[in-house]
Amino acid sequence: MPRTPSQSDKVLDAAQPSVDVGIITIREDEFRAVLAAFPVNALPENGGVVRGRREYNLRWAEAGSGARYCVAILRQVEQGNGEAQAAASALLDDLEPKLLLVVGIAGGLPSGEFTLGDVVLSTRVNDYSVEARKEGAEPTYSLSGGPVDMQLAAAIVNLPAREADLGDWTQGLPERPRVKWDAPGQLYGPPEWQEELCERLKRHFGEGSTPRFPVYKDGVIASSDMLVKDPNVLFPWLQTARHLLAVEMESGGVYRAARGRCPMLAIRGISDIVGLVRSDDWTQYACLSAAAFARAYLRTTPVPLIRSTASVGGTGKPTLEQETAEQTSLRTLVPSRQPVDQGQTPRPLEGEPAVQKQPLSRKQIFARWSMAIVVMILGITLTITIVGAIEPTYRSEAVLEFRGGTGGTELVPGAPEIPRLPWEKLREWLLDRLTLEKVVNEFNLYPEIVEKRGMLPAVDRLRRSIMFEQRQVDIIAISSTGKTREEAQEVTQRLADVLVEMETRARLDGVRKTVELLRDAAQHAKEELGRANNAMQQFRAAHPRFAPERAQSGDLVTEWERLKHALESSKQRLSEAESKLSRAEMLASTGKAGHAAQLALLSPAYRPAAPSSIPRVSLFFMGLIASVGLGLVFVAAHKRLSRWR
Repeated sequence: MPRTPSQSDKVLDAAQPSVDVGIITIREDEFRAVLAAFPVNALPENGGVVRGRREYNLRWAEAGSGARYCVAILRQVEQGNGEAQAAASALLDDLEPKLLLVVGIAGGLPSGEFTLGDVVLSTRVNDYSVEARKEGAEPTYSLSGGPVDMQLAAAIVNLPAREADLGDWTQGLPERPRVKWDAPGQLYGPPEWQEELCERLKRHFGEGSTPRFPVYKDGVIASSDMLVKDPNVLFPWLQTARHLLAVEMESGGVYRAARGRCPMLAIRGISDIVGLVRSDDWTQYACLSAAAFARAYLRTTPVPLIRSTASVGGTGKPTLEQETAEQTSLRTLVPSRQPVDQGQTPRPLEGEPAVQKQPLSRKQIFARWSMAIVVMILGITLTITIVGAIEPTYRSEAVLEFRGGTGGTELVPGAPEIPRLPWEKLREWLLDRLTLEKVVNEFNLYPEIVEKRGMLPAVDRLRRSIMFEQRQVDIIAISSTGKTREEAQEVTQRLADVLVEMETRARLDGVRKTVELLRDAAQHAKEELGRANNAMQQFRAAHPRFAPERAQSGDLVTEWERLKHALESSKQRLSEAESKLSRAEMLASTGKAGHAAQLALLSPAYRPAAPSSIPRVSLFFMGLIASVGLGLVFVAAHKRLSRWR
């Protein structure tokens, strides 16, 4: 039976708003993140604080459809399921909320579906607080807890169908921190656990992964009274819950306190993965993502609102039930007329004389059409204002072409020909995130997006504005947009320069490879010349009296001619190799890729582009037609309303 607070320890104001939802946090960073997510005080005169068995912070929260919840935010004194149960019991006794939320951080398990910074929602809480240990035996657990309220769980698993109600809940979150798992000492646990964890982290944060905003995932959460950092502790738990998502230390106690009294739900941001050293940056990020999702989740109206005068801050406004009851009573007292089709006379009620259709007077016609004309004028004025407020954008274009040069095979026979880089590779280089991020910083592009949402959305915006078109086999054109002609031209010029620099750098790598081949060829020619000289000296040492000018024939003459020919050939090959090597080294040292096909920039030009896919004139005429149509609709509605009356 719940404890009833005495008058001495319950100092709640009778005029305070009724509490719909209670939110329990544990750490200070979790508490501050939740307070920041719900900034509007429900009791401004008291600073939003009421006192009972605990101190509660009352805030307003959006509940969807223009309504709002009154939420009570409470921070536990310490960690653990025991304190969590005591805090939840006090909150339920003092304020009687209809839903309890546990909002904070948790440790996740390696998974391919979610990772650091994502949010997990508990459809079930497994409580492993009761543990038995025997000497020489593995620990055993008395599993408690259970599934959350069935109606609440059904709404949780249906959240993907209510993305519109959730809204963009990640807006306002900072950029995701970096993850370092390949440094020594970052991973711990059994080797197979580290291997799986490393594979999952590479999938989410490695090269080739797509940066994304946090997502939410529903499933089973484990709760216990110990901080789980050892993967070996999880192995017995995974035998009872194969699809365990996260581990924490409070939801089990809140589940025990709320059982039979109100639904509860744990909303946990993943601050670390068991087996990976925790980062303070990710802890802060997970606090913010959990608080942001809690705010968005309440917009789906998970529990009915408490309808009373106090629930709207004591303003005395009628509630929905009061309005509905009043409208129902009016409908029972006033006989209703059935609507009729246009052009027909309404059927009189019983005992009411028949009404004859009368022609409209000039005053009625003027009243009807004057309002229509006013509507048309307002619509046209609004159209002109909107069209005039749209700032034009400008598109600048740079044309590039490949120009022929000297191939690698002309420098050294057998050297690989340096092929012309494909357009797809150049486009990939140009649209690389790091490349575009430098351009955004250099020209201070999209400052509003960078300030509100971070660098990644600004890079995506620039990437969408870039067009890459192949005009001919050897000619391409790149273009981008800007708010002014100068900005568009400068950004496009910079993109073209970056593309030329990257292509030149890649081709210089080919030059250096050719230089290495030429050096090997020159060294081989030197060695061959040395061998020819040695053979000639050995021949002269063996035949000191041999004079080739006096010899007529014989084997010695043949051998002499062969050695002489080999020596001259070696000298010629060495000379050619050194000449080509000198030429290649000169090309490499000048920093030019003149040895192969070269990407050259033609004269850039800019041209103004329309502010959207629809020209301004077309947009104006569309607004004009819409205004006239709205005016005619107003005339028809006024005519039908007059007949109804």
